[in-house]
Amino acid sequence: MNTLRRLLASAVLVLLIQGTGLAADADDAILGTFDLNKAKSTFSPGPGPQRGSFTHTRNADGSVTWTNEGVNAQGNAGKTSATYKLDGKDYAVTNATGEKVGSIAMRVLPDGNVEATNKTAEGKTTIVNIRTIAADGQSFTLTGKGTNAQGQPVSNVIVYERRR
Repeated sequence: MNTLRRLLASAVLVLLIQGTGLAADADDAILGTFDLNKAKSTFSPGPGPQRGSFTHTRNADGSVTWTNEGVNAQGNAGKTSATYKLDGKDYAVTNATGEKVGSIAMRVLPDGNVEATNKTAEGKTTIVNIRTIAADGQSFTLTGKGTNAQGQPVSNVIVYERRR
């Protein structure tokens, strides 16, 4: 029985170490600044933003901070940011003035992609995005489905390319 316990404990430890590595690997390729490629993206309902960018930086504690800056279809500039870990827990999303405007929970899927569940400040799920990083690390795609603030179904495929 003792041998079985040690074997199980070892297996769990290996899985935890591999899971931690998978989470780090999933976020390492996203570090840097990526710009929206509107021509390669689709927005339903449209129109999509005029422009946008994501910047991801790694923090000393292993978390990642993303900052999303852009100009919406109506010409209004905006900025949001969040600091998160790939653990499926909710983390605050704030606007340019630091006000909490929602939350995001991110986790690594079995295929290595990352699922990001976006919620309102009241905790209602709005859009779930799947983030897929290109094999060469030069772009990522957010494939999102959910409901916008007007209650309309959303189905977006948004492509971001690494800034050179």
